[in-house]
Amino acid sequence: MTASADAPTALAETDVTRRELALVLGVSTDTIHRLTHEGTIPYIRAGRAYRYRVSEVREALRPRTVDSWAPPSRKKRRA
Repeated sequence: MTASADAPTALAETDVTRRELALVLGVSTDTIHRLTHEGTIPYIRAGRAYRYRVSEVREALRPRTVDSWAPPSRKKRRA
C-alpha cells in the first residue's frame, strides 16, 4: 500500500483484513470482531479468515434516518 492521497479509495475496492479495516475506520480490532459476530457488518469468510469490503462496511455503519413524524398518542394526558 502506498502513502498516496487515493489510498483510502484503493482500500474501498479490495477485500481487507480485520486489522486493516480497524485502521481505516479508526477503531480497535476487538470492535471489528464484535461487530462481525453480532452481524452488524458484512464480511466474506475465506477458510478461517474474515475479509471485509470497506465501502460495504461503511454503508452498514452509516446512521439510518428516522422519520420525525409520529402519529399522535391515543392515551389521554392527565391534567
